[in-house]
Amino acid sequence: MVTYQIEGDQITSPKLASKLSSDLLPYQADSPAQQRIWDYFAKILPSDQRSEIKTFVIGTDGVGGVLASISLLNADLSSWQLNVDIVDSVDPTNMTYTLLHEFGHLLTWIARKKLQI
Repeated sequence: MVTYQIEGDQITSPKLASKLSSDLLPYQADSPAQQRIWDYFAKILPSDQRSEIKTFVIGTDGVGGVLASISLLNADLSSWQLNVDIVDSVDPTNMTYTLLHEFGHLLTWIARKKLQI
């Protein structure tokens, strides 16, 4: 629905997806909720530990689907994207667990790159 660039602790340059169904438009327009999700992620993970995350994407696969994921943006493992489902982001416990879980995936890839495994 919305893709942001990340500059330090800030999300910038929102790019809106086109051709969304009308039921998704309120989520796409809810920039305060999107900002709260990013701010929460930025508070629980220090900026020096998430510098490889270059974009932040708000989307949804419907209620109860995938809450968050990370995606590789380039072959050298230096740029990643954090994807968060705005519909499923309402439960703080689930959100915390899932964001830390996804961060664990990122740490694994970073370690593999540094160790050249």
